[in-house]
This record gives sequence, C-alpha cells and structure tokens, in this order.
Amino acid sequence: MEWEKLISQETIRPREKPASVWESYPINNFEKDYREVITSEIFRNLQNKTQVFSLLDSGIARTRLTHSLEVSSVAKQLGTMICNNNRVKKKDQKAEEDISKYLQDISTVLACAGLLHDLGNPAFGHFGEASFGNYFKKIFTDGSLLYKGKNISDYFSEQMKTDFIRFDGNAQTIHILLNGAKDAGRWSINVSYSVINTLIKYPGSSTEVDKKDPDIRRHKFGYYKADEKIYKTIRESVGVSGISRYPLTYLLEAADDISYLLSDMQDSIAMGVMSPWIVLNEFEQMLSEMDERGSESHELMYMAAGRHINNLKNILEGSKNNDELMSRMDVWINSVRDWLIYAAAHSWFENYEAIMNGTFTGELLNGSWHDYIIRMIRTLMNRHVYPSKIVIEQEIGGHKLIENLLSRFVPAVMYYGTEDDSYKPNPVDQRFLWYIPDYLKDEYMKKRTGDEGFDLYLRLLLTIDYISSLTDYEVKRIGEIM
Repeated sequence: MEWEKLISQETIRPREKPASVWESYPINNFEKDYREVITSEIFRNLQNKTQVFSLLDSGIARTRLTHSLEVSSVAKQLGTMICNNNRVKKKDQKAEEDISKYLQDISTVLACAGLLHDLGNPAFGHFGEASFGNYFKKIFTDGSLLYKGKNISDYFSEQMKTDFIRFDGNAQTIHILLNGAKDAGRWSINVSYSVINTLIKYPGSSTEVDKKDPDIRRHKFGYYKADEKIYKTIRESVGVSGISRYPLTYLLEAADDISYLLSDMQDSIAMGVMSPWIVLNEFEQMLSEMDERGSESHELMYMAAGRHINNLKNILEGSKNNDELMSRMDVWINSVRDWLIYAAAHSWFENYEAIMNGTFTGELLNGSWHDYIIRMIRTLMNRHVYPSKIVIEQEIGGHKLIENLLSRFVPAVMYYGTEDDSYKPNPVDQRFLWYIPDYLKDEYMKKRTGDEGFDLYLRLLLTIDYISSLTDYEVKRIGEIM
C-alpha cells in the first residue's frame, strides 16, 4: 500500500465545486468531511443512544455521541503523533517520508472516523446488536415466518442469511455511509474514501467470520451482500484488497479501545456501581497473583502495571471527601489514557512494515508495556459492571423492546412494493409501514432488482435500517405502543 493512493479525497457523490472566491481560502475534502459529520442529523442522533448506562436513567454517563467525540479526539491525537514522531525520523527515514506530508490529512481523517465509528449501533448498547441476530436466527431456523407459503430463509443465499444472523454495528455503519451518500437529503452523509476505509475494521463478508481465528480481522464482518460492489470499489480505489486493513484503521481501533475501557470504568464509578477503593483493591489483588519473573516482555508489562497501581494508591490516599476522591480518580484515568495513547503510536511504528503490506493480524495495544493494566481493567468490568443489576435490567428491557419491534416490522415489509396482487401488505402492516421514513422506502424502491429473493433481502435490510436508527427513547416509546 502506498500513501499517495491511500489518501483519497474522492467521495461517492461528487461535491459541488465552490465559487471562485473560495480559491483565496482553500480547504480540502477532509475538512469538509468533518463539518459534514458534525452538522449531520444522523450523527446528532447518537446523543440519545446508550453507551453502557442508559440515558433514560441518568444524565451522568456517556452516550454514543460523547463517546464518539472522545474517540475522535484520541484518534486525531494519534494521527498527529505518528506524523511528528522524532524517533522514527532517526530510525526509519522511509516511514517519515511517507507520512510527514500528510499530517493534516491523516489527523482529520482519523478525527472524522472517530466521530462516525458507532453510527450503525442500535439503541441500548452492544446488547442491542445481539437482539437483531437472535431474532433472525430464530425465524430462519424454526420456520415461524413464511413468505408465499415457504420459510423465508429459503429465498436467501448463505451470505444473505448470515448478514442478518451476525448483525453488527460496524457493518451497519459502512452500510449507512455507502447508501446515505448517494443522494443529498436529511439523513445523507457523504465522506471521503479515506474516511470510509478507516472505518472498515473487519474487511471480510459475514460468511468469512471466525471468532477463533488469531487474526482479529476475521472476528466480525465489514459489509452486507447488498453493498458488495461499491464496497470493493472504494477499497480497491485506495489500493486495499482482500483481508488487508487500511493502515489508519489500527489507530482508530486503538482510540476506541482506549476511550471505552477508561470511560466505561469512569462512568461505573460515577454511577456508584463500584468505588475507587474497589478498583484499587482489585488491581492489587490481580497483581499479587501474577509472577514477577518471566520473559522480558512479561516483566516489562508487570512493572508498568505495578507503576499504574502504585500511582493510583498514592493519588487516592489522603482524600478528604468523596468529591476529592472522584477528582483524584479522574486524574489517574487521564494519566493511564496518556500512556495508552503513547503505546498505540509506538506500536504502530513497530509494526509499520506489516501494516503497510497488509499482514499485521493483531491490535496495537496487545503486547505493549501496558497490556496487563488493560487486561486488569477488562477483568474488573467483567466482574463488577457488565453483570451488575443496572446493566442487566437495561439489557433485558432493551432486548425485549427491539425483538418486539422486529417481530412487528419484518412481517410488515415482506410484501412492500411487490407486483403480485395476491400478496400485499394488509391494513395492519400498512400501519407499521407508516412509521418507516420515506427516504428509506424510496432507497429500497431504487435498489430493487426484480430478483425475488434479493429484493426480499433488501426489504429486511430496510427494517434493520429503520430499527437500528432509533434512539433508546424512540425504541421505548414505539415499543410501548406496539
């Protein structure tokens, strides 16, 4: 892969050429991307979607919007760091020459991708994603939903079925960007090829997913069958193909991991799910159960974790009240964030050659000096937060609401726009179809092919597009009506 080709300002829908007076104040398409994202309604919609703790219960915790702003900030900083790395200028002249002239472009591309990375996630957090997959797996296997007298899954190829069964917010994000850019409108968002490619964490199709594969790029999928042609065109146009990732994707992934790990822990403390002292005690216990000696990398990770934990202990001791305790915890979290950002930038250069030839199979933070503190935070969250009553009740409630909506809207769209007068939406289905925005229905009418199975597949995607776009409040409100 070559940077001259990787950095592409091309967009799916060509942008209108600015008036000649703008030549005195030139800006490129990446800067226009950033403005387009920030001002778009579909991006603002994230402010009403859950990150971990439902905003219906508290205004303290982060939403998808505030999380995305944090990821954007970290990603942009990583872009600046890799382009200004003095160490690399001494060690690797080729890398420095490759990226130094793209400083502003790389930083802005990463900032835009950070804002957009959760665009396709449904309401009620990651458990909302599972609700989609569980519903479709059930109806495809138990024969409970018939289309013209046959099991609906009989009309689909294996990839079409797995697109639904393995529903994932990452693929839905790409789907939104590939389709919403075609026409200008209320929900359209038209960003550069470099931004779209940065967002593709899992380049394969849904039939190629293998969660046990050591290559993390195969753990999920990146695109729907419906988008395959334009998806491959956009990747190939910048010189990326096969299972290779776009080089900046690794930095975006690290920015997301850093942000959600620390913010989820910070929100959990603010919500009273656990206290700073529980965090410290758990960390000290985990470290005590670990061997001090081992390989060089083990000892470096052990030492780094020990320093983080000792730093936390020193910061928390002497707190006079709860407000001061919480403030000091925030200081420690900011310190850890800085070190993880440094570790990600360092790792990107350590693996630069493999990243650029498309053979790097891991994550930037795995194996870094700070790997153990990351594992400790994940263990802490899995013990105290994700199985907590407040999170489980929210997940169960959200699951029921989303599954109820799917059970109503999927049957309603089955015969939408079909030519056969023997099969038409009934009066009840018509009422449900009224809820689906016209722009989504218009998009389907433009894309239908005349192939019965493929068009049925597109109509089910229409349902996913609608329900996954709903906020927590909208899912609850519409679900209660249903």
